[in-house]
Amino acid sequence: MRILAAALTGAMLATPSPAQDNWAVTSSLEQIEDYYALYGPARLVQAQIVLREIGRYDGPLDGRWGTATANAFAGVIETLIAINGGPEFAVVRGPGDVPRITDWAAQVILADGGFGEAPD
Repeated sequence: MRILAAALTGAMLATPSPAQDNWAVTSSLEQIEDYYALYGPARLVQAQIVLREIGRYDGPLDGRWGTATANAFAGVIETLIAINGGPEFAVVRGPGDVPRITDWAAQVILADGGFGEAPD
């Protein structure tokens, strides 16, 4: 389990971001940004903490949507697409899909700490 979690974390670190010409990433980022605009900066800070823990975000924990936050989410979306074999498994189509993305990242953190299995 730890090996798989470490491999997932390593793959997330190695994945270039953002691929702005990738429709799935671009579309998803728009939905994610809209979600955090709706639910406020406190919830975005929580996401920034999770993104930092998986090595995707090194910006300030400020609850603001900016380039560093967008790049971090783009990397997670790209990783989900790569792991699951296509954008249909990772595209964020609306606000209801956003927690699924951060929950997946949190599962990676838990698995890396030995508290569960690595997510697909």
